[in-house]
Amino acid sequence: CAIPLIIVRLYSYSYIRRLQNELEMATSIITTTYLRNNDLVRAIEENIDYIKSPVKGVLQEFILENKFINPNVRQTIDHMKDKVDDNIFKEWCDAMKKCVANNSLKYMLSPVVEKYAKLRKINVITKPTIDGMKIQMFGVIGLVFVNFPLLKLMSNDSNNWYSILVNSTPGKITVAWIAAV
Repeated sequence: CAIPLIIVRLYSYSYIRRLQNELEMATSIITTTYLRNNDLVRAIEENIDYIKSPVKGVLQEFILENKFINPNVRQTIDHMKDKVDDNIFKEWCDAMKKCVANNSLKYMLSPVVEKYAKLRKINVITKPTIDGMKIQMFGVIGLVFVNFPLLKLMSNDSNNWYSILVNSTPGKITVAWIAAV
């Protein structure tokens, strides 16, 4: 049955949306602090309390790895980049690596962070359309499945559509095709 798959996809879309919102906030405040103090590790440490999970866990691992395992910030940024599956975050990490190597490039971070705001605007514009399509899809699915009990109620001795649909091979193929679509 496709219903569990649909539920998992809806939850994954919701998770991705929350992750993008949290990444937008985290990269924004870390970038602002980094522009002020020119120290990435300190910028993350100052703002870690304002960041929520799952981004907070990734940033805490970054701090711990930088302090206790590998003090090379560029390599630690690479490890952090691999932990989050988001293209804008990966781009921000790449820009941050360049900034760590050359501090005069730090102003290239703000345009990367602004991409999250643009993405949020696009989501706000498209969400009503997508929600409308979801409502239509579930309505059509509901109408299709309501037809089976209606066929059962309308069937009589001279008109046996329900038994043809559920007992004959062509009827079973039709029902399987409807369920698959």
